[in-house]
Amino acid sequence: MLPTFDQKSPSQLSWEQRLLKNASGPRGQLKPEYQELKFTLHRKLLLVHSDNALAHYHLGFAYGVTGHSRDEISEYLAAAKLGLSKWDLFLNLGLAYLGQNDWPKAINALQTAVLRGPNHPEAHFNLAIAYERGNRLREARQEIMVSLRLARFFFGLLRLDEPDSRSAKKPAATLTALATT
Repeated sequence: MLPTFDQKSPSQLSWEQRLLKNASGPRGQLKPEYQELKFTLHRKLLLVHSDNALAHYHLGFAYGVTGHSRDEISEYLAAAKLGLSKWDLFLNLGLAYLGQNDWPKAINALQTAVLRGPNHPEAHFNLAIAYERGNRLREARQEIMVSLRLARFFFGLLRLDEPDSRSAKKPAATLTALATT
């Protein structure tokens, strides 16, 4: 989500702020015609501050969204090398490796995501997927169970006793059955 500048009049905004304001869509997201702007601004920042780990991470994410997985991985690795150690960096790195069918690297990155963000069900869930694809089924089952335990409050939000929530019962039952088989 891009920053909002609603508090300032147009004459008080810098040229960069005016550009971002014009580039923003109705929900603050970048308009499609400005997609290249993400890359340009991050690349320019990295030319001046090549040690900015967060800029490498954001550029990697932008590459991933546009399907450039090799560049995505390269930027994530640069961010990690510069000391960024957030769990979601390693989650996204693991997902990129999963997309390339590189199970060992995916498992390694997702194990790091779980270590750095043990309370995030998506880290455990994606590690389970990597384990399953790497034919490590016992470990996959364990991670699915952890993911379900962590995510149980999501299922608690569903009103499973209401007639129109029958469709919600099926995914919950399927996930539970998968975890217990």
